[in-house]
Amino acid sequence: MRTYMNSVIIVFFVFLFITISSLGFGEETSLFHDISISIFFDVSDNIGYVEENISLSRFVSEPYMLEIPLIPPVKNDSKYAILDVKSNSNSLLYSIDQEKNILRVIVNNTSTITINYMLFNYIDEVGVGLYTLFLDLSSYAGYKSNFIAEVSFPNTYNVEVYPEIDVKTVYNGEYVTIRISKPYTYTFVISEKSLVETTNYEQMPIKSQTIPSQTLLDN
Repeated sequence: MRTYMNSVIIVFFVFLFITISSLGFGEETSLFHDISISIFFDVSDNIGYVEENISLSRFVSEPYMLEIPLIPPVKNDSKYAILDVKSNSNSLLYSIDQEKNILRVIVNNTSTITINYMLFNYIDEVGVGLYTLFLDLSSYAGYKSNFIAEVSFPNTYNVEVYPEIDVKTVYNGEYVTIRISKPYTYTFVISEKSLVETTNYEQMPIKSQTIPSQTLLDN
């Protein structure tokens, strides 16, 4: 009986995905009003925590399947894992296209979507206490929406980002946050503050001092 019920459920969801009307790309991109992404990177563990919030331009009152971009892996050992997809605390039905790095979500009676997921191995260690991160946000460029991304790191690191167009760095207590308002591909250079301070100290010029002669000391 349980096997039969499981089969019925699977068939139902397959049928649902096939039969629900999917918006065309042109209409779908205009349906997105705001895209807001918050990312916190734990550099030592090479893990990123992402919260992606989508606000739609209108209330969707009937089932639709939307395609939502995800931050793509940048190297072979990089990957992401979806934690949950919700709207107003209600879980949404979704599928993942890992080749295109998009999330297909069925929405109904809502105007907001929140996706929580994790990024693994997006950071490269290129030296002692020195790291690089390539963050490709270009897949969001095709959406006619307001875009903002905030990428945060522990404040024990210095962070530089390229390109610097429409980028702002904010230091807030325990974190340093990079605010981005354009969906480009960015390169982050991350360095441990303790390493920088030590390097600067070692490179400080030592001023020579003239030691008084014994004759002057005797006098």
